[in-house]
Amino acid sequence: MRLLLPFFFGTLYLITGYLSLQEVLEYASSGHSGVITDMRSYLVAPLLCALLWLLVYLVAWWGFRKIATLSVAKETTFQSLFFLANILCLAGLTVLSVPGQKAALNDVQLMQVDVTDFAWIYLLAAAITLVFFALIRRKWA
Repeated sequence: MRLLLPFFFGTLYLITGYLSLQEVLEYASSGHSGVITDMRSYLVAPLLCALLWLLVYLVAWWGFRKIATLSVAKETTFQSLFFLANILCLAGLTVLSVPGQKAALNDVQLMQVDVTDFAWIYLLAAAITLVFFALIRRKWA
């Protein structure tokens, strides 16, 4: 079971990372439909987000194992809480970072969304949860 845990959470992070970019962009555009002119960002950006989430998980898993080794039950609980915290932190930072953009989308208009503008949201969410859960991991040990 201990060997399957990283593969399970790694797969979960890959899937969530892939789907999260669509949700972040949907929130930023207030659900307005649009035309995609750059297929490269449409195809590559979700894959990069998935790889970023997997990288965050691998770094966290390695770092958390350096701090303390937990039992399988505690490790599963800890990783589940870490996963939920990543999602909530990403959602919270998305809501806090794009209110001005949402207010400007009242009518049909031409807009360009650069997915690299949202990279800092992903990186900040990952950094916050890594630091916070590293402190929690020390307390659990």
